Amino acid sequence: MRPLNHLLTVLSLAILMLSCGTIKSQNKMNIEENKGENYAVIMLNITNVEGYNKYRKKTKKLLLKAGGHIEREFDVMGQKGNIPNFETPNRVIVIHWDSPNGQLSLMNNPKYIKASELLKLSATNIRVVKGTSEMFQSSNSDEQGRMYLIKMSYYKNNTHGRVDMLNEIGPKLAPYGFYTERMIMVNESVGFEKPNEFTIHFHDFAYQNEELQKDSSIKSLIGEYNQKYLTQFVYLPLKLKN
Repeated sequence: MRPLNHLLTVLSLAILMLSCGTIKSQNKMNIEENKGENYAVIMLNITNVEGYNKYRKKTKKLLLKAGGHIEREFDVMGQKGNIPNFETPNRVIVIHWDSPNGQLSLMNNPKYIKASELLKLSATNIRVVKGTSEMFQSSNSDEQGRMYLIKMSYYKNNTHGRVDMLNEIGPKLAPYGFYTERMIMVNESVGFEKPNEFTIHFHDFAYQNEELQKDSSIKSLIGEYNQKYLTQFVYLPLKLKN
């Protein structure tokens, strides 16, 4: 098995390219436009698993009553990026809300406020991204066999030509089974500066990373893209929880 830092290097090459323009060039894709669907992504560091599980149990019905549905939950396997002092979370939760006011309704519920004391005692550095889904891309691959990733990017002021360059690289990534499961247009972030782009990706199969690293032409183009358009970024490789 390759070391984690090697894996993260390979992932950083792939994940940069899968944003707005590139996904349209992939094969075997199923894209569903669901613009306006409300999402929150919660990143946190769980320090007391037992206490956190009690919090989840006490707030399960309250979450549903507020129109919140957990779409994905991940353990975080590492981090790569250049955002100063960005602490790696150990858990990421993706929540879909039935309405724009769902999260506010939950936070203002007196029962939730009381139960949330358990969260404060069992987790630290809670960060939240709020926004609307711009797109959902699915695959028929086995979910448990996938390699998931989160990408957060901050761009330079001058992004002229960025989408054109992504469209140039997109077809070269098609053989590597790389998908954008969720692209979120960020409206608000809590606990850190709002990113320009927040996306959840996956490879159909982990071995496709090994194949991608052999493609020197993609590496060269990605290096050029990084230099032209990115200021800061972070990638989080994820393991889907059952």
